[in-house]
Amino acid sequence: MNNTFQPKYPNAIRLLRLARGLSTSSLGKQIDVSQSLISRAELKGHGIGKANWNKLADFFGVAPWELHDPTLPQKRPELFSK
Repeated sequence: MNNTFQPKYPNAIRLLRLARGLSTSSLGKQIDVSQSLISRAELKGHGIGKANWNKLADFFGVAPWELHDPTLPQKRPELFSK
């Protein structure tokens, strides 16, 4: 039996967004990108360009590489508390 953690989403973006009570549309407006780009980043974890990863990282106060970590809530729970 494989006990490897398999997140539903390949990164922490959705979790960070929901922890702040934001929709994909409202997050996109706040960082000047489209709602579809936010959705693509959450679901696929790639294909949005380095500049957009940096925008997301700056908004959430994390390093860009941390956005790719589905275990970020366990590593940095303070980012997810209200």
